[in-house]
Amino acid sequence: MMSKASLKITRAEYEKVKAALKAELTDELDSEVEFAEFEAEDEDLWDTPAVDSKAVVKISPVVERYTGTQLDPSWIKCGGYDSVPEAVDHIMEQLELEFDKTEEP
Repeated sequence: MMSKASLKITRAEYEKVKAALKAELTDELDSEVEFAEFEAEDEDLWDTPAVDSKAVVKISPVVERYTGTQLDPSWIKCGGYDSVPEAVDHIMEQLELEFDKTEEP
């Protein structure tokens, strides 16, 4: 199955922006999670992950700004993530897997 994503930068270009991308993704998700927690009236009412898929989808513009491609929804782990660092690390891993796919002969 082909991924919908197609990276517009090279791996070398990605390596140059990787740290900045990770930092910005972390900041954006932290803000998104804080806002979601603020909106929740009764946390015990719903058993939801710390970072849900909707929050991760909202960081797609950041991914696109750095890589030229939107975040592929298939990159998001079903069931969400226990923390912002876990979510960011997973998305970064998915990006790197895309480079591996495009570099195959």
